[in-house]
Amino acid sequence: MNFSRHAQIRARQRGIDELTVEILNFFGMDSTAGDGCVVRSINERQFKEMINAIQKAKNKSLIIGSDNTVISIQHNTKKRREKYGK
Repeated sequence: MNFSRHAQIRARQRGIDELTVEILNFFGMDSTAGDGCVVRSINERQFKEMINAIQKAKNKSLIIGSDNTVISIQHNTKKRREKYGK
């Protein structure tokens, strides 16, 4: 993603870091801003849904093959955490 000079300055002034921009870009919902532009944001309802989804993903793992196919999904038990170091 390219940033205009104006956007770079505003991000610094407002303390908005790169990770926040990535989250907004990936998860945000678009609304029309005019002149072909969009506003991408996360509202309160979307934020709560995301937090709930993240909580459900806690202590779960995907087993992914070399071809990027999900082979299995598992709960991270104490035994698995000790085996894989996580």
